[in-house]
This record gives sequence, C-alpha cells and structure tokens, in this order.
Amino acid sequence: MENLIAQIAQTSRLQTLALNRLKALLTEVVGNAERSAVLFGGALQAHQKECSFSEECATIMTDAVGIVTAPNGSLSAGLQLKEIQGSFGEILKASREHTLAAAGKFSNTMLMLDKLAENVQTLGELSVRILAELESSGQIAEKTNTLAHKAIQEAQKAGFAGQGFSVIAGEVNKLAVKNKETAANIIPVAANLRNEIAVCLEYLSSCLEAAAATERSLTDNAERISRLTEGIERLFKILDQFNDAGRGVTLFADESIKALQDYAGIAQNYMAALHQLQKMTNRLKSALAQAAGYASFLTETDIGIGLFIDENLPSATNAANGDATAYHLVLPGSVQSFDPLFADDSASAEVCRLIYGRLVDIDSAGGLLPGLAFAWESRDESREWTFYIRKNACFHDGTPITATEIAESLQRVLSPQLRSPGSWLLMMINGAVDYLSGSASQIEGIEVVDGHTLRFHLEQSYQPFAANLSHVACSILKIRHADQENGNRKPVLVGSGAYLLRGVQQQSRNAMLLEAFDNYYKGRPFTGRITFEINPDRGERLAQFLRGNLSHLRLSGSQIRQFHSQSLAQRTAFGTFFAGFNLARPGPWRSMDFRKALNYGVDRQRLINDLLAGAGLPAYGPVPSEWLGGAVYPEYEYNPEKAALLLQRCGWSASAEKPLRLFTADA
Repeated sequence: MENLIAQIAQTSRLQTLALNRLKALLTEVVGNAERSAVLFGGALQAHQKECSFSEECATIMTDAVGIVTAPNGSLSAGLQLKEIQGSFGEILKASREHTLAAAGKFSNTMLMLDKLAENVQTLGELSVRILAELESSGQIAEKTNTLAHKAIQEAQKAGFAGQGFSVIAGEVNKLAVKNKETAANIIPVAANLRNEIAVCLEYLSSCLEAAAATERSLTDNAERISRLTEGIERLFKILDQFNDAGRGVTLFADESIKALQDYAGIAQNYMAALHQLQKMTNRLKSALAQAAGYASFLTETDIGIGLFIDENLPSATNAANGDATAYHLVLPGSVQSFDPLFADDSASAEVCRLIYGRLVDIDSAGGLLPGLAFAWESRDESREWTFYIRKNACFHDGTPITATEIAESLQRVLSPQLRSPGSWLLMMINGAVDYLSGSASQIEGIEVVDGHTLRFHLEQSYQPFAANLSHVACSILKIRHADQENGNRKPVLVGSGAYLLRGVQQQSRNAMLLEAFDNYYKGRPFTGRITFEINPDRGERLAQFLRGNLSHLRLSGSQIRQFHSQSLAQRTAFGTFFAGFNLARPGPWRSMDFRKALNYGVDRQRLINDLLAGAGLPAYGPVPSEWLGGAVYPEYEYNPEKAALLLQRCGWSASAEKPLRLFTADA
C-alpha cells in the first residue's frame, strides 16, 4: 500500500515538475515576444526618420539650386547643380519608395507579433489550468498518503482483518480514483497546449521570414545611402567655390550631411537590433519546441508499457519461486520511465539496460564490448565511424534488426519533439544540431550503407564516440502502435535486449518481471527470470534479504558495520558519486577557483569511512586511476584553509551570497 501511494505522489510530482518547466518556458516566450515587438517598433521609427531625412535632403538640394542660379549667382555652377539634382532626385525617389515598402513589411510583422502575443497568452492560461489540476492531484496524493499510513497501522493491529483497515482502505481507493480522474482532465488540456504551441511556431516562422526580407531591404538601402552621401559631398565642394551665394547654402549642406550621417548610424544600430531579433526568435522556436516535448510527456505518461502489461502479475517474490535460474532484486527508487530516452535515474537505467540492446556495450572495468554491432572502425582522425551489425539480432517481436531501424532509433535521441536529456551524446554528428532545432528534417551525418552497415560522419574528431553509443539513452528500439479502446493509437516500445518486460504491476510499478529472450543474439541468458521490487526503506530491504527473498543486496555503510563479522562478498562496482554544476546558469560555480575550493574543502576519506564504512576509494576524476594505464589525476588533498583562500579570491562569501541548493538522491 505504501508503495502504491508513494508512486501516486511521485507521479504527481513529476507532472508538476514538467508543468513548472513548461510555465518557465512560456514565460520566456512572452518576454522574448515583448522584446521582439519593441525592436520592431524601433525599426519602424528608424524607417520613418529615413523618409523625413530624404525629404529634407530634397528640399536642401532644391534651395541650393535656386540660390546658385539666381541672377547674382553663377550660371555654370547652377548647371552642375542641376545635373547633380537630376540624379540625386532619382536616388531620393527610389529610396523613399524602398523605405515605404520596408515600413509596410514591418507593419505586417507587427500584426504577426500581436497575434503571437495573443497566442502566448492562451498558452499561459492553459498552463494555469493544468497547474491547478496538478495542485489538486498533489493534495489528493498527500491525503491518500496519510490515509495509507493509518491503514498500515490498523492492519498491524488487526492482522489485516480489522474493520478499521477495510474502511480506510476504501477511502484510499476512492482517492486513487479521484486522482485518476484529475489526471484524465489534464490530458485534453495538455493536448490543446500542444496545438497552440504548433500555431505559435507557425507565427514565429512568418516573423523570421519577414525579418529576413527586411534585412535584404536594408542591405539594398545601404548602397543608396552611400550614393546620397556622395551627392551631398559634391554639392558641398561646389558651394565652397562661391562667396555670398555659397555662404547662403553652406548651412543647408552641413545639415544634409549631418542628417545622412545620423541616419547611417540609426541604420547600423537597427541592423544590429535586427540580428539580435533573429537570434531571439530562434530562441523562441527552441523554447516552444521544448515546451511541446513537455506537453507530449503529459499526454503520453505510460509510453513504453503497452503490450507488455499484465495487471494480474503475481508478486515478484512468488514469480521467482520454482525457477532455479530466477534472480530477485530490490530497487531503492521507482522506475520513472521504460523509455531509455528518459531513463536518467539509476532504477530506470538498470531496468532499461536489460530490456534494450545497444551498438556497443561496456564491461565492469569500463572497457568497450561488441553489442548489436559485432565490430566497428574509425577513419579520418575519428571523424568517420562505421559499425557492422549482427545478422542474427532481432527485436522482441521477432523482426530483424537492420541498419535502417538502428538509424531511426538513434535519430529519435535527437528528436526536437521529445527533447531527450541524452541528446548531447550524439550532438557531434553532422546535421544533429539543425535536426534538434527543427530546421532540418534529416540528420545528414547518419548514413545507412547497407542492411547491416551503419556509418556516422562527425563534425570534428571525437575519439569517445563509440563509448557514447554504450549509454542507455542510445538503446535500440522499435516503435509500433497498439489500438486502444478509445480509438487512439498508443506508441509501444519494442525492446532488443537480453530480457523482455513480461509484466508490471500497474499500480505504481512496484513490481516488475523480466524474462529471458529466447532469440537473443548471444543466446538465451542463463538467468531465466529477473524480478524487481521497489522498496525505499533500507531496513526492510535488509529484512527481505535475511529472509532469503533477495538474491543479493547492496549494503549501506551502517549495514556493513552491522555485519562486519559475517562473511561478506566484496566486488568492485562501476559507479561514481560526484557533485555536478550547471555552468549554463549564472553563479559562483562558473569560477574555476570556486570549484577548486570545493575539491580542497571535501574530506573524501572521511565520507568513505562514515557513509560507506571504508568500502570505497577517493575519486579525483570521472574515471578510476587504475583504468588510466599508469596516468593519474592531480590529487586535491583535504585543505580547508586553501579552500577558504580560493573562495575569497573568487569573491564568494557565505554570508553575502544566496545559499547553494544541492539536489541529492538517496540510494
């Protein structure tokens, strides 16, 4: 019961996090749209000034010709001025027409921005509605959790037969149904949100096209401005030849040149603003695409289970009984996703690694092993990578795995709609950036040579590329659709690994059954079944192990001390505990001195002794020194005095700065 309610609360938290991120993205959209409108407004004013300057230049030229050709003026100079005025007038006329056309384009763009602002406001209203539903869902989950604890207490008193337990359990069931209804209310709103985002993207594309057209107009006008300036300078030189008449129009010439110089400065500033606008608009497109990904997450929460769900699955413990090759494990946290693209927590990654295969595998020592690719090679200083696919590999539905399916699966890692946290693993492929941004429909750097040969072309030399493909996010899968009762076609992820996901207890995914895949390319795994249960309580996990219900158990530091007198099997585990910093966000962690200070300020050995009972090694880099072939990292000894000096040097003060937030996971 506790696991069920914990999963309800966890799902609500995940949805809330997704919506909060979505709300932040939409806030950014609104801000950028408002700034874009300001830039467009400034540009329109600049073009209006250009029109007035052009008119002023024409007036000055006419007055100058009239003065010089007056009875007391110089006829020859007047003829020169008339000649200049003829060509000058044509330039002015063309410039005015071109400027008015550009101003018209800006007016259209302003209308588009107004529509965009209205659309963004609609997005904000939809987000508020979803957040309100989620808040209600969270309150229900919290109340359900409280009742669950009461139910457990009643059960302990009455041996699961008391009247109190049945009453409270009934209330829990009602709340769970209400929570399900609330979640169902979210789905159509999220779908509307996704549709509104699509409209926004269309408006943004139109704005970008208008901005590009205006930039071309400004480039053409730059040449006209240059010719105008030359004409005024020639006028100024001619007027310098005269005394009285010349002095009478010198002021006009000075004002003309100053006016054109002012306009040239305005035009230059506007060009810079226009380029900034284009950058901001591209950021808008990226933010909206990411928001669409979060909206998709809300409408497809159960993606990846589909055909493999068995709601009548027995408990994992019972499933293991009677099978000599069964292995029973317990996980400290829930599996958040069966989609490897989003398996960025340890529990999800552990399960997904068994369900899905990869081109390359990795052993416990960090070495690369053949996976779905039995061999690979690199050329051109690691810019070109070729992988040779096994011919006996197939998906769990029996269909063969070919280079085409693998290419499609890896292209999904870079999907602009899904926005996987693991997209960075393939960003070095030619065309990956354009595909992820939505500006390209294909990734040009992924080449299917033949049915069992796949080639990657990278933008630059990258030696660890094969290691990147061993990451769980680069798992190979196939998507098919199952017809649901409501007529929707729900995506189902079909695996390619050593084990099939044979069943999941639908309620909170607190038990899973994996079964060996008979047609696995390496042969059927020796362990016929693997069962997982979710239990965040360390004490209960230990009790399960002592009762013989678990095949093995990872002990915490305190538990190691508790059983130090017993025979414990020690194995080297491939894992690293680290502190990561988001350098994309402003903060003191951007300073290298700050990060060095933390290295000097952490007593690694004490952490190992206190938390792991000595069962660990101090880490000074992401890879164990034993794997570096004799090379070693520079070691940061525990030196709090040196850490304090480095913090002082980078200007950080614990009393003056905001407190640092550290997000951790209890394993």
